[in-house]
Amino acid sequence: MNNGDHDNRSPDDAIRVELTSSGQLALDLALTAKAMRRHLEDTVAAAHGGMATWTVLGHVLALGEATQADLARSVGIAGSTLTKRLQRMEEDGLVYRVDDPSDGRRLLVAVTRLGMDAYQRYHQQATEEGNVMMAGLGEEDIEMLRRVLARIRGNLVLATGSDEMADHEFRNRVRLPGARAQ
Repeated sequence: MNNGDHDNRSPDDAIRVELTSSGQLALDLALTAKAMRRHLEDTVAAAHGGMATWTVLGHVLALGEATQADLARSVGIAGSTLTKRLQRMEEDGLVYRVDDPSDGRRLLVAVTRLGMDAYQRYHQQATEEGNVMMAGLGEEDIEMLRRVLARIRGNLVLATGSDEMADHEFRNRVRLPGARAQ
């Protein structure tokens, strides 16, 4: 076959791959997650420093004062990447770093009042956008979806040997004033 032969194919000659139902679901989940992240980034996070800033703030709030190493592990990013991000967040007044009283060689990261306010605004907007994305689903549907997604994440932890997929658990430890427990 020469290089020009592909130009003579019709769309009916295209190679078709049949996915299993679980393969199709995996693709659907990946595409949905990408679309949801893009939507949140476009509508909510851009006003508050992006998803990365919101994610770091959420982890600091969940952990309380934390070392940068613990925070990097919790967020799932390299320490050098986190250091750069924290510098920007500190310049923006969202976090501050203090000496660890138990080990003066380490620094602890904590959220400022401004950071807490930013996180609360982002959380409120993200909740509103989540309601838009979940329109038409009842509470029972949403609860079932959460259980199924938790099971899939658990399977990924088992398959990869990494607890990185358990990252969502930090949200269960963040309690905002007036926030409803999930």
